Amino acid sequence: MVSTTAQRLLASLVALGSLLAVTLVVLVPSAAQAAPRCQPGYPASVATHTAVHLTRNIGRYGGPNTATVRVTSDAGAPFGRVTLRVAGRAFSLVLHGGAARARIPRNLAAGHTYPVTATYPGYGCYKGSAGATYYTVLRAGAHIAGLHARNIRRGGHPFVSGRVVTTSGVTATGRVWVRLYHGGIRSTATAYLHRGRFAVRFGAVSSRGVWVARATKPPTHNFGRSTASDTFRVR
Repeated sequence: MVSTTAQRLLASLVALGSLLAVTLVVLVPSAAQAAPRCQPGYPASVATHTAVHLTRNIGRYGGPNTATVRVTSDAGAPFGRVTLRVAGRAFSLVLHGGAARARIPRNLAAGHTYPVTATYPGYGCYKGSAGATYYTVLRAGAHIAGLHARNIRRGGHPFVSGRVVTTSGVTATGRVWVRLYHGGIRSTATAYLHRGRFAVRFGAVSSRGVWVARATKPPTHNFGRSTASDTFRVR
């Protein structure tokens, strides 16, 4: 016959066993749901996703633009390097928290759409992946500013100067045509831009009165057209 003390001890052990079983039932699923964090030497290959985002997908020639590359996974932020490629140029970027940034070259020729690709080769237990987007470059607008023609005396040499300002902030290159009018076209000269500025001196003129100086920046592959005028007096 089992004593009362033994019966009580047996009941306590059964209750403790039931409590442990319940605890295991509660804790085991929670541990299984926690995503493992990938570290060097991790035994499994973790899939990654690489995406490229631009500040703008359509821009003007010479305008600033930045590419942001993000590499993600279900097991923490991938580490290592990612290679960004655009217009035949490659940039090796270090990931910080799974992200990296780089400036897009500002001298990409207008009139083209460029693929911008990012390739992550994979490091540690992370597998490689790649992503891409596109950047379309349009011509930058050009504006002739500060056009000035000096007043001169009869027999003097007209002098015309000015500068070309672009909508993207990049320095304009190329040439500017400058024409003088006094009852019709009297003279034409070509001035080449130097650091965005131009100046041209004409031959001596003898007709008194009001003259017109007109400067034209012809359109090029990367810049649009612009025209400006100023008057001067021959005394």
